[in-house]
Amino acid sequence: MAAIRITYLKAALQDWIDSYEWYSEAEFEIAEQFEQEIIKGIDFIKRHPESGGFLGDGLRKIKLPSYPFSIIYELNKEKELWQVVIVSIAHEKRRPGFWKNRY
Repeated sequence: MAAIRITYLKAALQDWIDSYEWYSEAEFEIAEQFEQEIIKGIDFIKRHPESGGFLGDGLRKIKLPSYPFSIIYELNKEKELWQVVIVSIAHEKRRPGFWKNRY
């Protein structure tokens, strides 16, 4: 497999922080579990970049198994380097598609 480079839009990192803080207000342990699912999801993307559901225009998503969130990412392949850009950590029900203007 080609080398994979993962980068994050600043707004995607803010999504992550905001959601983590929201969960931590309810219970710190839930917030920590949420963060671990994001990390596992990104690791999954790193190992299987083409497995996310296709959204069009080079965008894909994977759902977190225990939380109502998806990781939205752009995948570009150039010879021996695959570029993954994390576009959003998006809640499945709140403000659907809010991240589309980031792309």
